[in-house]
This record gives sequence, C-alpha cells and structure tokens, in this order.
Amino acid sequence: MDINSIIVRDFTATSQGIVKVGIQLILEQEWGVGKEQLARSILQLSKGSLPKFTNLMAMIDPRDVLMLAQEEPEEIRNRYGQI
Repeated sequence: MDINSIIVRDFTATSQGIVKVGIQLILEQEWGVGKEQLARSILQLSKGSLPKFTNLMAMIDPRDVLMLAQEEPEEIRNRYGQI
C-alpha cells in the first residue's frame, strides 16, 4: 500500500493535510535511514492519531522511530508495508 493510501485510511480528513506535509518533509531530507521506511514507521506508530504523529515527528533520532516500529506485532507491521 502506498503512503498516501495509508494516510487516507488511518487519519481523519481534517488531519490528513498536516500528516501529508510532515511526511513530505521526511521524504525530502536525509536522515541516515531509509526515508520511506521512516515515513511508514511513523504512520504505523501513529495509528491515525495526530498527537502521536506530531510526537514522533519531533523525535531527534529517527532510528528510535524505526526501533519502536519493529517492536510492534507483525500483523500491524504488515499493514504498513516494508519497515
């Protein structure tokens, strides 16, 4: 599933614009980790919650986000594609 479809599926219509801007920022910068992997991990951990999304966007080290995403059950990880 592509990232935009995940945003539409998981977030309310009012939150989607903010989330799309945040994800676009991730995809435009270098993080020392896979950009798409980081974006999918943040979406997975947010579970459609804008406050969770903004907290994850504020994490200083993106590797922390990837580690948290890997700790989620496989069933949840599979809904977000390759993490």
